[in-house]
Amino acid sequence: MTGEAFEWRPIPEELQQVVQLLQHSQSPDTQTQRSVQERLDQLNMHPEFCCYLVFILSELKDEQVANRSLAGLILKNSIRLLWSRLPEQIRAYVKSKTLLAISDPHPLIRATVGIIVTTIVVHEGIAQWPSLLPTLCGMLDSQDTLLQEGAMGAIQKICEDSADMLTPQEHLDTLIPKLLCFFNSPHAKLRALAVNSVNCILLVQTDPLNNIMDVFLQQLFSLAADTDTEVQKQLCRALTLLLDSHLDKLVSQLGNIVEFMLLRTQDANESTALEACEFWLALAENPAVCKEALLPHLPKLIPVLVRCMRYSEMDVLMLKSDVEDDSAVPDRQEDIRPRFHRAKTQTQRHSEEDGTSIDPEYMEDDDVGDDASTEWNLRKCSAASLDVLSGIFNDDFLPTLLPILKETLFHSNWLIKESGILALGAVAEGCMNGMTPHLPELIPFLINSLQDRKALVRSITCWTLSRYCHFVVQHDHNLYFKQLLKELLARILDGNKRVQEAACSAFATLEEEANMELVPYLSEILATLVEAFNRYQAKNLLILYDAVGTLADSVGSNLNQPQYVQTLMEPLMAKWSSLSDDDKELFPLLECLSSVATALHVAFLPFCEPVFRRCTALIGRCLQQVQVALERPNEYDMPEKDFLIVALDLLSGLAEGLTDHIDPLVASSQIVALIYQCSLDASPEVRQSSFALLGDLSKACYHHLQPCIHMFMPILTSNLNPDLISVCNNSIWAIGEVAMKMGEGMRQYVPALLPSLIFVMNREKGPKTLLENTAITLGRLGINCSAEVAPYLPQFIRAWCLALRNIRDNEEKESAFRGLCIMININPAGVLGLSAPVWALRQLGDILYCGDARGMLFAYSWSQLTANSARLNDSKPVFEVSAFGVEPGKMNPHEVNSIETLGENKLIYGGAFDNAVRLADSERPDKEFIFLCDAIASWNHPQPDLKMMFSRILHGFRQQVGDANWVAFTSQFPIPLKQRLNVQYDGGLGKVGGAVKGGPGKVGGAAKGGLGKVGGAVKGGRVISTFNGHEGNVNELVTRSEHEFVSASEDGTVRVWDTRTAQASRLIRICDEPQLRRNGCGIGVCALDICGSLMVCGGDIDLGLWLFESGTLITRMQCDREPTMRHLVAKMDSGRILCGGTSSQLFEYSYSGEHVTSVKTSASAVYSIEQNKFPGRQMTTVAGNSHLIDAFLCLGYVSFSLSTSLCAQE
Repeated sequence: MTGEAFEWRPIPEELQQVVQLLQHSQSPDTQTQRSVQERLDQLNMHPEFCCYLVFILSELKDEQVANRSLAGLILKNSIRLLWSRLPEQIRAYVKSKTLLAISDPHPLIRATVGIIVTTIVVHEGIAQWPSLLPTLCGMLDSQDTLLQEGAMGAIQKICEDSADMLTPQEHLDTLIPKLLCFFNSPHAKLRALAVNSVNCILLVQTDPLNNIMDVFLQQLFSLAADTDTEVQKQLCRALTLLLDSHLDKLVSQLGNIVEFMLLRTQDANESTALEACEFWLALAENPAVCKEALLPHLPKLIPVLVRCMRYSEMDVLMLKSDVEDDSAVPDRQEDIRPRFHRAKTQTQRHSEEDGTSIDPEYMEDDDVGDDASTEWNLRKCSAASLDVLSGIFNDDFLPTLLPILKETLFHSNWLIKESGILALGAVAEGCMNGMTPHLPELIPFLINSLQDRKALVRSITCWTLSRYCHFVVQHDHNLYFKQLLKELLARILDGNKRVQEAACSAFATLEEEANMELVPYLSEILATLVEAFNRYQAKNLLILYDAVGTLADSVGSNLNQPQYVQTLMEPLMAKWSSLSDDDKELFPLLECLSSVATALHVAFLPFCEPVFRRCTALIGRCLQQVQVALERPNEYDMPEKDFLIVALDLLSGLAEGLTDHIDPLVASSQIVALIYQCSLDASPEVRQSSFALLGDLSKACYHHLQPCIHMFMPILTSNLNPDLISVCNNSIWAIGEVAMKMGEGMRQYVPALLPSLIFVMNREKGPKTLLENTAITLGRLGINCSAEVAPYLPQFIRAWCLALRNIRDNEEKESAFRGLCIMININPAGVLGLSAPVWALRQLGDILYCGDARGMLFAYSWSQLTANSARLNDSKPVFEVSAFGVEPGKMNPHEVNSIETLGENKLIYGGAFDNAVRLADSERPDKEFIFLCDAIASWNHPQPDLKMMFSRILHGFRQQVGDANWVAFTSQFPIPLKQRLNVQYDGGLGKVGGAVKGGPGKVGGAAKGGLGKVGGAVKGGRVISTFNGHEGNVNELVTRSEHEFVSASEDGTVRVWDTRTAQASRLIRICDEPQLRRNGCGIGVCALDICGSLMVCGGDIDLGLWLFESGTLITRMQCDREPTMRHLVAKMDSGRILCGGTSSQLFEYSYSGEHVTSVKTSASAVYSIEQNKFPGRQMTTVAGNSHLIDAFLCLGYVSFSLSTSLCAQE
């Protein structure tokens, strides 16, 4: 093929050959299609082949539309594979010719053009085609409707595929207003494409719409009465997206929106109804708003959702519901869903509430409706909506739902009955309390429905019963359990494959709930499962493996009986031998064998060696393939890493089950080197499984790891990222296992480990298993590395106790609590003494909060200070804690510059550690120790020496604080906790007498100060969230409401923050105000206060009075200050402004800016002023660069000064 780029012309003979090739490609003959494909592959080697394809698409108007469109689709595939290698002139030709066809009269050609355009943008970026969007926008201005539709279609596809490439300045500021204009187009297709395009943008970036949101909403609402189906669908999608990004803009209209969505959820077009139904799921993401908005509408919404859960006539046909017995029909390959192995997560199986997965997916294993379809549809969406909404409204659902259930469950129409059973299952979790009185009637009904003549009813009944297994297991076996087990086992062998699948899944759930209660029935269970191996087709075998593995997990070593071992292992090993190394059925089989090996312990030894050898071979082969793919990416694809993961997990199961019996196999293999390679893999799942195996081998045969443990520890430390939950979890668990074997040798790694472990421990709403493992590992580190860990007790003690309070007595729990007790012995006070200037003050109720130059937060009881001012040297803080999690003296600067209160029990503070503001709890430390007591009380039978440790801690604390304080403190305890501690620990909560011999307050040689602050049990200052945005240190904070505060920074700005979003909603650049002078030292804003509509602020800049809302300067304070003086603090109160800075003077100004008076303080620089309004004792406190806090009853003399260095002088 020949030709020049810009003047390219096709050679007629070659053009005709390509056209004929396109015609032949549509032949039904397989051999013809194969020949065509081979020829296409050959032609793709020639760059000019793309020119022929685009020429046919755009120029051959008389050619068949199917051939022209096919040329475009082949061109799209060529672009995807070859675009970067095509000469520039050919790329330019393809672009120009493609756009020429954008107004073609045939919709198929216009759509194909849009596909080609977006494919080019995806592969080269929008920046490489700068004229594209301006050209398309220009086409939208045309009067040619076909040109408009073609251009809008291309824009929509670009937005769908590449909205993240579009920037406000270059693209969106022009494009979005243009799209909004078409919301009112007379052509429905243009309206729909315009709304769809904006939705695609909104899905990935919301900021470009912020400034025009009101206009956007107005245009959207105008479409409510639009008669076009696609417009209605896109409108529903837009409103759903806005719930996440701009809920505040929708709140006032939520009532109308809910009514509209109710109507659209019942739309005759299922696609539109599905989009509307998504709205309920999105609204449920904000439970408080959802409850307020939907409560009045529940009587309408619930019946609509239940109706939408019925199978349609088309569903019934597609599911072949008339075929009751299809168990002998082989599965088609497309019927078998892709199965992705979930890498092993190390869990604490001793929790009181087992079965909580780290990242549960509602739809993943609980496929609502069990309709054998992976496609998300209206039925599934409605059931999921009913589920999550019932979790929000709980029993408020039932007055409307119960009559519906009564009608549907017993309906003669099996389709209606089936939907009622589905609804009953969907609300199981949310309405369990209210449903419980009805379950004695409903459970037998459901069990009987397992024999229904319709397979779809039997299958959904299996699913619904699985949702109520917890109730069944809680009651006498003769009531429900035996009958349910019998019927489920019968359904596992049902003649219908869909019922088999549902029954197997339901039985796996029953196994998880029943655990050891299954042991008496193991013979019948195993006989059924083994028979299922003989009957099941390929798809259901995958679920059968899961049921067998779950059985092993649930009954554990009870499977280790000769008759059970032989029965179970025979079909499993037969499958093991029949599968090749690259057969994906190995995934579930290996998972199953991992659980079985763990349960059988030494009984698995006869099968161990071939399994171990094959797994190590799989790992080695896969790692070699990974290396080859990395070195030669153009020649080799990356291998399927699931083989790697499942092999690691099976070896982990072998190590856990066989313990030290695995030693000879490890010794004669390269498994340690393979684990090391896997621990460096880019795949999180591979690392996750490698860490699980590392931990299990540490327990089973640590001596094989010891020579290279120094290589593993940095890798484990680098994987403590809680955003990768399971990787982090397994890494922490492995660290704990290594720590138990490594002893004092672990000390060198503690400084690098602790910050991450403490961060994970305090993570809000962290996964239960992750928190349990983190707590156990911290406790285990405390056994041999107590001196390194004990100083940090205040930063994790409460979260630690909460994480382990529900753990059953066992070795892991014991080791963790031993470590905790040792750390409390070393650090009973839990905090360091202070001697540093106070930079920030704030009063909240009776508590005066202080922040100092060393980054510490501490607090005094204001009533005690003012009532006992003559005995101030006896005053002690009620708590002390590191504000930024940094040990004092280890890093500078990190002073606390400002503290503000937020609501009744929250603080916000900022300083010089970084440029962020932190939101923290402000609770008193005496609220902390109760959690330690609760954790101690969680033990049923601690070892005698551990029980003695607990007793000493409790008695020591009681003796130290005295009788009156102890009674007041323990009065907060729940009665069961008091009674349990009294019984277990010699009346520990009774009278003060009877302390442990050796003296209270000296637990194992504890430091002076005793246990008045056991373990530094401090909650005040625990960070809840962090607000980032300032480019300089945060100097001052002011609270406006529970949800809004204002900050001032060294970057010369004042920012307004929303605590609900952790985002800045406004920015005022104080440093840009020309009327204010600077001191020549910078642009920082240090002093800030707000009263009503007025704001005072200053720093390196003159102090000025501003209108807060508009950010307008009113007046400048008339200050006779030194040219280099810096204003550090200002307070507004009763028409006056108090100000301090790099001077010993406290200044008073009027709102007009006049200087009223000045008084001298104890400091040479004033950092903080607080107007304390404790009833009957109003005064002003001032702190600065001394160790004194001055208290003024009136602004003329110092009433008294409080020293903050007393703790250090003890």
